[in-house]
Amino acid sequence: MPDRTIDELVLVYDADSGLLAAARDSLKKLFSLSGCTLCSVTHGVFGARPEWLGVARSLAVPVRGYHRDDLPSPLRQLVRGSFPCVLVRSRGDSLVLLDRDTIHDFRGGAADFLTLLVAAARRHAWDFPLPPADTTAPHP
Repeated sequence: MPDRTIDELVLVYDADSGLLAAARDSLKKLFSLSGCTLCSVTHGVFGARPEWLGVARSLAVPVRGYHRDDLPSPLRQLVRGSFPCVLVRSRGDSLVLLDRDTIHDFRGGAADFLTLLVAAARRHAWDFPLPPADTTAPHP
C-alpha cells in the first residue's frame, strides 16, 4: 500500500523556454524530426494537446512544467541533466518518477501516459491521487 501522497507532478521538458525555442520545436513536430518525447505527448504544433489538457485537468494534483533552462536549482540537482523526465513532489520530498529512457521508449497518447504515470507511482510506493469516478453518469 502506498505510504506517500503526491502533492505535485512536475514535467521537465528536453527543450528550452521562449518563443524561438517553441517555434523550433513546432517545426520539428511539423516535419516529424526528433525532439522532446515528453513535448510530443503534451504539445502539438500549435500548443498544448486537448487530450493532454483533459488529462491534466482531471488529476487531483497540480501539474507544473519546466524547460531545461528554467528548472529551479534543487530540481536541477535531482535531474542531473537527464531530460526529459517527470518528477513527483510531496512535503519537500522529490523523486524522479519517469526517467529519460522510460519517456523515450513511450509510445501512446495522453491517456496512455497517465496509465504509465500511475503505474510508476505505485512501483515507487507513491499514492497517485486520481479524482473520484463520476457516479452521476447514466449507466446503460
